[in-house]
Amino acid sequence: MKKISCLLLATLTASMMLFGCGDSDENTTSQNSAPTEVVEMSDIGLTTTEPTPSEPIEQVSDDELPAGYVRSSLTNLPVTEDVYLHRPVAIMVPMDRVAQPQYNISNAGVVYECLVEGSITRTMCIIEDWQDLDKIGNVRSARDYFIYWSFEWDAILLHDGGPFYINDLIAQETTHNISGRGFRESDRSAPHNEYYSADIVNEYCEANNYTLWHRTEIWDEQHFNFAPNGGQTDLAADYSDALEVHTVDLSICYPVTDSTFVYDEETNLYYRYIYGEPHMDAATGEQLSFSNIILQHTYGESRDDHDYRIYQCHDDTRDGWYITNGHAIHITWEKTTDYSATRYYDDNGNEIEMSTGRTMICVLQDGGSGHLDSIFLDSTGAEVAH
Repeated sequence: MKKISCLLLATLTASMMLFGCGDSDENTTSQNSAPTEVVEMSDIGLTTTEPTPSEPIEQVSDDELPAGYVRSSLTNLPVTEDVYLHRPVAIMVPMDRVAQPQYNISNAGVVYECLVEGSITRTMCIIEDWQDLDKIGNVRSARDYFIYWSFEWDAILLHDGGPFYINDLIAQETTHNISGRGFRESDRSAPHNEYYSADIVNEYCEANNYTLWHRTEIWDEQHFNFAPNGGQTDLAADYSDALEVHTVDLSICYPVTDSTFVYDEETNLYYRYIYGEPHMDAATGEQLSFSNIILQHTYGESRDDHDYRIYQCHDDTRDGWYITNGHAIHITWEKTTDYSATRYYDDNGNEIEMSTGRTMICVLQDGGSGHLDSIFLDSTGAEVAH
């Protein structure tokens, strides 16, 4: 990947300031939230039930990159140097049925999903090219493990409060978050009707001395190990034990949303389904789709009477699966510090080479299992039955 840290150093400004989390359904104390504006809306959802098909990932070699373009650290796709140098946003997005559909989440280069309480999941969408978006979300509360994952991308966290477990992380000087500052619309009932916009993010960051530019002392520029020249990874050619996988069924470990991914051989993408239906973006009319899926097994447990979850984000002993282009391999992963990237390795100890395109990371706690086609996986990620 082309290195442009020199450009970053020229544009960085100091931006360390302390802020707490905002009001939410978790009744946390607000230090930076303000009353949200309610906007009347007549258009409350999709205009069509037919998903707009995604286009196959077009390979652009390094020597074909247009002037002023580099490769995204999130997707390996061409982006402008300006987008590359700007920090992404990490927005907390609810998966409740009544919260569907969301807006502009298909712009995310990386999406994380895991259980947050009971059997319901929440996602965090990492969006790098957000400056032209006037409606992002909806948005809900944060969790401490999502905050650790947002640290990996030097992201500006967008949320609305969270349980007190997040307070110590939010209080760190290096944590840049915006809580409870979204606008509300009348398209659905609270708390699922709060959204963010680029204007809100820019105005808040300027007012509170949050830099919009990547911080070189924090940003891990080489996060994923992508295929060269914007290419795709062929697991079947590289690994003799690669499994053929057309359906990733996580309905056992995510029993409310029934999260499932179905492979399309024409686009080489895995299309996401929740509640038995395509997971749609109301702004674009697109079904969410991914070039890469990572199943990341980790230690997790319920931490209180609310069944709020806790996960072991820092570890080097756990495994999972990497899935791309119709095949899957067994992997291990490690995360050593708060701001370091999570690294993924094959069974030979080599860092996996990932396909160019969007990535979905599904975190599965102990006891969580799923199916890769007809293959049942136990809670450790092992293949146990056909």
